[in-house]
Amino acid sequence: MRPSNLRLAGLEIREVLSTVTRDRATRLAAGKKFLEMKKAGKPAPTGDQEFQAYWIFIMDYAEGEKDAATFEEGFEALKQRYSQQMSPQFKNATEERLKKLKEGK
Repeated sequence: MRPSNLRLAGLEIREVLSTVTRDRATRLAAGKKFLEMKKAGKPAPTGDQEFQAYWIFIMDYAEGEKDAATFEEGFEALKQRYSQQMSPQFKNATEERLKKLKEGK
């Protein structure tokens, strides 16, 4: 992808992130928008903060939609990028969330 396209995608992601508050509904709305962007072929962000928020919000939205495959894709992306820094608590809790999703709970 051309650098200008990456910059545009990054700007769009930061614009969505600017709408997120402590209210869970804003996180889910951001996750839905990010998933729509992903499905439209737009790249994931490259900056650490944006990358983490992008996938975590997608995972939160996917969990609400009972979409285990998308949740797992996000978790795998986070593990690939942050395997050394990922806390055991986050990893274990997220694995449990994925397990419940796969079991249909």
